[in-house]
Amino acid sequence: MMGRIGQVAVSLICFFMLFAASVLAEAAEGAKPMEGALLDTDFAYRGVALGDTEEKLLAVYGEPLFDRIMRKQGVTVKVCTFHGHIDVGVSVRTRRVVDFVMEDDPPVMRAGVRRGATKHLIWATYGKTERRFLDGKLAYVYTRPGHPHDHLVLFLDPETESLASVRLTSLPLTEEEADARAGEEAQAEADDGSDLKGMDDSALPHASDVKLGGVLP
Repeated sequence: MMGRIGQVAVSLICFFMLFAASVLAEAAEGAKPMEGALLDTDFAYRGVALGDTEEKLLAVYGEPLFDRIMRKQGVTVKVCTFHGHIDVGVSVRTRRVVDFVMEDDPPVMRAGVRRGATKHLIWATYGKTERRFLDGKLAYVYTRPGHPHDHLVLFLDPETESLASVRLTSLPLTEEEADARAGEEAQAEADDGSDLKGMDDSALPHASDVKLGGVLP
């Protein structure tokens, strides 16, 4: 009789131990940080987003220190340089913002992501993605949902894989994309009677002279 009682007691103890372990495992799973997700604000800098008008850019940032026209990744762009060495590219055809270069003024982004941020913080904020080489540098590239041309590019330190610099761009990321975009731009310029129609751009840098990040020396 006592033997049977002992067996029942052991069985109950084992059951409660397994139940407790299951509860603890679920609690630990719930405590894990949720994988990050992209927000529209991740594709904006200081109140101006990719796709905003040149008028809004100037209203928010003020007049640039200087600007210049160049052919960048197949798109004719007016690059405006503002205080802090921030370069903002505006499509000459659409008059909309297509590029932010902030290498000398890396922003503090959502969730405290900044220069030196670890890949774990980056993933927790924006989601996990594969590394890729872009402009000869290691980078994470995130694409804005519903806007396939808008990208958040996080360049990484090659040794630590921590965040080194940031770029927001709607420009093509590869030579193939640049060639395709150049054809689209030329057709659009012809169709909409753009000011660029008939423009002599022979003195401008072209896609073959440009890498993501600027004009090759």
